[in-house]
Amino acid sequence: MVIENWELGIENWELVIGNWEWIIENLSSLITHYSLLITHYSLLITHYSLLITHYSLLLNRFKYRGRRFSPADNLPRT
Repeated sequence: MVIENWELGIENWELVIGNWEWIIENLSSLITHYSLLITHYSLLITHYSLLITHYSLLLNRFKYRGRRFSPADNLPRT
């Protein structure tokens, strides 16, 4: 009776350890999945912000087309 209880206890602990291994494996893949998702969206935001910067600089270029700049342009006007 005592030996059977010990064997059942050992089997239960093996099951518990197996469950923890399964949880840890799935948790690491879940963390990897969400970190890749965050990286994906941050790169998407960076991409569109660079696009907006690019086109705003392009529009600025056409806005001041043909105008000559001199060092006096940067001086405060009196």
